[in-house]
Order: sequence, then structure tokens, then C-alpha cells
Amino acid sequence: MYKLLIALAVLLSPLSFVTAQEAIENLGFVQAPIWFDKEPFFSGDTVRIYTVLANSTAYDFSGTVAFYDGSKRIGGSQVKLSRNGGSQVVWVDWTPTEGSHDVSASLENVTISKPGEAPRSVTLAQAKTEGKETYVDIDTDKDGMGNKEDDDDDGDGIADSKDEAPLDPK
Repeated sequence: MYKLLIALAVLLSPLSFVTAQEAIENLGFVQAPIWFDKEPFFSGDTVRIYTVLANSTAYDFSGTVAFYDGSKRIGGSQVKLSRNGGSQVVWVDWTPTEGSHDVSASLENVTISKPGEAPRSVTLAQAKTEGKETYVDIDTDKDGMGNKEDDDDDGDGIADSKDEAPLDPK
């Protein structure tokens, strides 16, 4: 239910307009462009990254939504949106490593067409979302709290500051 409410809120939020070299407006990512299926998540967890596209132009749209961690491509999905109000939630699964990450999405290989016309390639001037910066921690004792915040990383009942082996539960 929570995911559905987020998706509806995102779909109903104002569009972040992108423009093409041909002045294509009202096609692209919505205002809150990236979210995760769960938070917190930890190194080694599989997390789903979501974004939403909307198209309120007079053109049918086709392209790829590619997800990135910095400059490293995580994965992508083919998308087709109908003219005059088409929208689609797009996602990719990701298994992050520990550390800082800057997750974003880009529109690639974009084509547009009107009824009866052949699709033509366009380059969108603003075809990338803002990055969502997140720190992915590890959770050694699997208690749902990352080691940066956990005073007892190994879950042995001894505070890390007094534990000779803070990552060994023995």
C-alpha cells in the first residue's frame, strides 16, 4: 500500500519538463524521479530502484530508461509511452556495495512519432534525472541497523568500544 501511495503521489506531482532540440516539452521524468523499494538497505541486499516517466506531448515516445550508479550503468528497460498522457513506472534491481552512491536514470535512444509518421530520433536536452545520493552501509549482525549506527556490530551484547573483536560474535 505504501508503494502505491508513493507511486500515486509521484504521478500526481508536477512534471519536470525536458526539452528536445525540436522543442519537445512535457515528456520525461516526474518531479521525484528516483526512489527505492525499501530503506534502509545494506550492502549485498537486492533493492529495486524506481522512476516514473510521463508524456503529455502530441508524440508517441519510445526509448530506454537506463539506471546509473555514478557513471556505472546498473541496467535498463525499454519504454513506450502513448501521446497525450501516457505514463509508466520503470524499475531495475540493484545489489549495491558498501559506500556512497549517486543513483540516477537517463533516457537513451529516444524516438518520437505522430500517427502515420515514421519514428524519428531526438536528443533530449535534459534527459537525466538528478542523482539520489545514498550511503549503503553493512549490517554485520543482521539486526536491521547499519554498522555506522550500531553500537554492537556483531550482536554479542558487548559494545564495540569495549569489544576486542567487534565484528566477531564469539
